Amino acid sequence: MPDNIRLLSLPPYSPELNPMENVWDYLRQNTLCATLRDSYDDIVDACRTA
Repeated sequence: MPDNIRLLSLPPYSPELNPMENVWDYLRQNTLCATLRDSYDDIVDACRTA
């Protein structure tokens, strides 16, 4: 690894650093939770609808 790059450890849950975590949290609580989908495309459609 080059000398000018330093790796930093992130906490396991850090929505302020990774905004996508907020999206997944919303989908789990409102749309995808306890719902079975037949295919990947069905899951993508449910996410888009949400």
